[in-house]
Amino acid sequence: MRELVGKSCFILFFIFICQSVLASKKSLRHQEPCKRLELYLHDILFDGSDLANATSAQATNKTALGDFKFGMLAVFDDPITLDNHLLSPPVARAQGFYFYDKKNDYNAWLSLHIGLQFDTI
Repeated sequence: MRELVGKSCFILFFIFICQSVLASKKSLRHQEPCKRLELYLHDILFDGSDLANATSAQATNKTALGDFKFGMLAVFDDPITLDNHLLSPPVARAQGFYFYDKKNDYNAWLSLHIGLQFDTI
């Protein structure tokens, strides 16, 4: 009987120690990779008055065929930041052009190149 009590105490003690070790053990896995990257593109179309802050300009004027900027082509060199403030340090640049191609609704084609600066992210 003493032998049975001794074995059961040893088993309970062993289970208690194992649970304590497993509960306090930190995971050896590294942090999970980033699954969400949020960047802000700042596009300010030059209207003839704000040269210092303008990041894009019209290459062609809109036509008189509709009220939706039909035919307008704009080129841009926009800063991309980590927050929505224009004066934040840029982490990338977006360069390209867009044009409006429908005269009865807003619709645009966009072509751009994004150059990330990995040392600032």
